[in-house]
Amino acid sequence: MSITLLLPFLYLFSGMLLSRIRFDFKRPASTLLTRFVIPIVIIYNISASDPDFFLIIIASFVIMALMLQLAKRLSSDPVEELCFCYLNIGWLALPLSSAIFGNEAASVMLAFYVGSSLQANLASINLFSPKTQLKTRLIRLLKAPHIWALLIGVVLIPFKGSFLELVTPIYIMMKFLMSAIGMMILGAWLIKTRLSINDFKRSAYFMLIRMGVLAVLITFFVMLANYFSLTLVTNNLPVLYLLCFLPPAAYVVVLETQFLKTGKSAKIIASSTLLSFIFIIGYILILISCGWL
Repeated sequence: MSITLLLPFLYLFSGMLLSRIRFDFKRPASTLLTRFVIPIVIIYNISASDPDFFLIIIASFVIMALMLQLAKRLSSDPVEELCFCYLNIGWLALPLSSAIFGNEAASVMLAFYVGSSLQANLASINLFSPKTQLKTRLIRLLKAPHIWALLIGVVLIPFKGSFLELVTPIYIMMKFLMSAIGMMILGAWLIKTRLSINDFKRSAYFMLIRMGVLAVLITFFVMLANYFSLTLVTNNLPVLYLLCFLPPAAYVVVLETQFLKTGKSAKIIASSTLLSFIFIIGYILILISCGWL
């Protein structure tokens, strides 16, 4: 277990070391991850999923929508608003949950990733280009790789017996690449960003509020899951509360660059991520001391 816990952080430090070379691997690695690796992982898990998985996707979508409404009351900056509600599940929580909590827990986190990504793409279009026509917004949404992965996964559900047997070795490789590449990109990106005390103060302010609100929302979701006997949720409570300690998604800076041609979210994401590591490590130590891990 101790080696498994260290693996994500070894990938992170590997990315920091690789960032010292002249070749910038972040862009091609990000493209590989977002357009190929993660979509395959999504397709596999959705095609193999049960109704609980889809209910978690819906819950994630709703939770993020509620977080966005709160963000609009806390800030008038669209970048800060998206950073508040769109969490780093794809490049941070998925690798951690897979390495630490196992495949079933990673499946829960993947469902949250799909739901939050759907909401994030809608939110980014509304926040960053509010005057864009509805048709253009829909086209942009449909171009997102995870949307196509979701649709393909649903289509393959009736064939999951033969399909899963055929592609399981590929999925195992993609899951490893998702963990390794995601954390390496994150490490390379963190070490390149210069931060000030004010950046940490601002990030800590939003993070503490987000942690408290998410804890309440997740607890309410767990209560509903208990009532409706959603075993995929009730069997994986520790990984659900890991969501409370996540920083903003690194993909926010990609969306910001695409729509606004700016990159101010980089400092928000970097400072929040460093603070998040402190909370996550503390959370893992608590789980170990209580015998839950």
